[in-house]
Amino acid sequence: PLVGVAAAAPLLDVLATAESRGARRGLLAQLAKMGPAIAATVIARLDDPRWYVIRNLLTVLEEIGPPPDFSAVPFMRHVDARVRLHALKLQLKRPEGRDEALVAGLADQDPRTLRLALGLAIAVERCPDAAVPLLISRATDRALSTDLRVLAIRALGHAVAPAALEALLQLTSGGRTLFGRDKLPPKSPELLVALGALVAGWPQNPRAQARLARAAASGDRDIRHAAAAHDQP
Repeated sequence: PLVGVAAAAPLLDVLATAESRGARRGLLAQLAKMGPAIAATVIARLDDPRWYVIRNLLTVLEEIGPPPDFSAVPFMRHVDARVRLHALKLQLKRPEGRDEALVAGLADQDPRTLRLALGLAIAVERCPDAAVPLLISRATDRALSTDLRVLAIRALGHAVAPAALEALLQLTSGGRTLFGRDKLPPKSPELLVALGALVAGWPQNPRAQARLARAAASGDRDIRHAAAAHDQP
């Protein structure tokens, strides 16, 4: 029987036609043990027209680590969302390609891909300026689930673009009272997270401070808690 790198090609052949998840998992484990030495063999097969084959090959590359010159960008535009998801995972691991991947993920219509991109923006606590318009769109899109909107709002707290601040101020504005004073909108997950994003991203901004002061004086405990850091030195 073939051993080492020589076994990669036949294992990849079997992986291409494996129908059960258990079989694929076992094959992926065997291929992963072969390490980066099989990367060229895997990449050479990425011109396969079958989406599931491409997905499996990208999964192998995730496990073994792609070579430095490999780019998954072409596959982030694939028609199948499952391929795009794995391509995004790969590209996000490349520091020099992370911003482009993040923007692509935020623009993707697949909820899993969008969730991955939002989670990364929050985890690394930074957001490129090019991603801010997409984040604002996601944060205010009522067609999205609440949890995805909340993630987008939280990510805005890690942006430095002025548009991000404007969006957060709008999300925390309920208009004015009859006496002309600013008021907060009704309590919601979006409001609480937007207040937290102002605390995280713009604690020294006068407009953000004014909004947080209004929240800190609220009669609602949750709203006061969301703005609590505003009172810290």
